[in-house]
Amino acid sequence: MRDFLYIFFHIYKCAGSSVIRKIKGEKLKRQCLHVHFTDPAGKNNADTVPLITGQTVLEDYLANLSPAEKNRMKFIVGHSTYMGVHEHFPGRPFRYFTFIRNPVSRMRSLYNYARFNMENGSTDSWLGFYKNAQGIPISFTEWVNKLPEQHNPIIDLLFQFDNANGVPVVNSHYSEQEVARAQSILRKFHFIGITEHKDDYLGLMKLLNMRAEVQYVNVTPKNYILEKELPPATEILRAKMQHDLRLYNECLSGNFDNVGIRDLAENH
Repeated sequence: MRDFLYIFFHIYKCAGSSVIRKIKGEKLKRQCLHVHFTDPAGKNNADTVPLITGQTVLEDYLANLSPAEKNRMKFIVGHSTYMGVHEHFPGRPFRYFTFIRNPVSRMRSLYNYARFNMENGSTDSWLGFYKNAQGIPISFTEWVNKLPEQHNPIIDLLFQFDNANGVPVVNSHYSEQEVARAQSILRKFHFIGITEHKDDYLGLMKLLNMRAEVQYVNVTPKNYILEKELPPATEILRAKMQHDLRLYNECLSGNFDNVGIRDLAENH
C-alpha cells in the first residue's frame, strides 16, 4: 500500500459518522485528525484522536506539526475538511473521498436528528430553525414549507469544501454554470460512495486496508414524521431540491467514473 494521505469530506447525514468511527477505531492517535465545526459536547476530551474545530484552527495545527508528525498522519476527516489541505504535506500522495445520499432521504434524517436532539435537551443554536416562535418543535411539513424556495444544501457544502478560505456558502439559487461547477468538484474526489449502497462502504474499508464490516452509528432511533406527511412533503422537497437531486441521480447513472465500487486498488 502506498503511503497515501486520505481526506474524508463528511457531508452531514450521509452516514459519514459511521465511516469516521471506523477510521478512528482502527487508527492510532496522531494518525488521524477530526475536523468539526465545533467541539461537539466536549468530545475532544474523550476522543482517541485530536478533534480540530474549524478550518482556521486546522491550518494553524498543521503548520505547527513537525515533519515526523506529518509523516505519521494518515487521515483528515470531518465536516470542515477542504480541497487543498493536502498541500500541507508536499510530495505526499493523497486521496479525497466522500459519501452522498438521496437528498430527500437526507432531509428526513436531518429532521429526525434535530427533533431527537431537542427531545434530549440539546440547546444548540442551529435547532432554532426546527421550532416555532414559542420555541415548540414544528412538524416535518411545517419545516419543509419553511425551507427556501430553492434548497440545495449538498451543493452548498460542496462549494464550501472547494472554497479555500472556508467561508460557508449558502445560496441554493444556482445557475447551470454553478451546477457544472458542483459537477467538477465531485470529479475531484478519488472515491464517492452512495450511502444507500452497502457495498460502497465495504469497498472503501477494503481500500483503506480495514476489516470490511458495517457498523452504523449516529442513527436517530426515533421517527418524528407522520406517515400522512410523507407524500406531500416529499413532493415539496423534490421541487425545492432539484439541483441536489440532479447531482445525486447523475452519481447513480454513471455520469461520474469515481462513484462506487470499481478498481479502487489502481495505482494504490
